[in-house]
Amino acid sequence: MMVASQFISQGHQARQILGLLQIPSSSWYYRSTGGRQGPGPSTHTRTLDGRLLANRELVRRIEELLQQDFVDYGYIKVTHWLRQNLNVIINFKKAAAARYTGS
Repeated sequence: MMVASQFISQGHQARQILGLLQIPSSSWYYRSTGGRQGPGPSTHTRTLDGRLLANRELVRRIEELLQQDFVDYGYIKVTHWLRQNLNVIINFKKAAAARYTGS
């Protein structure tokens, strides 16, 4: 890393130097968070009117939906159903996690 620092401080492009030295740019630009952890997983989902709906309730509603006859939804359709019928503000990734992990 010292060699890279020397050349980059002389005005050479970091991307070229890192490529020549086979140093991943993620290693070069990494900034430590000082051991702080990010936020934990959410436990509730907000509705359009500002109420909070527990994720357990969300999972229960998804399970009810998928137990109906002739319903074989993927996570995107489940997300749209939740938005339209429960008025929740939800990302499709959260609906996928809830559906497949049961959390």
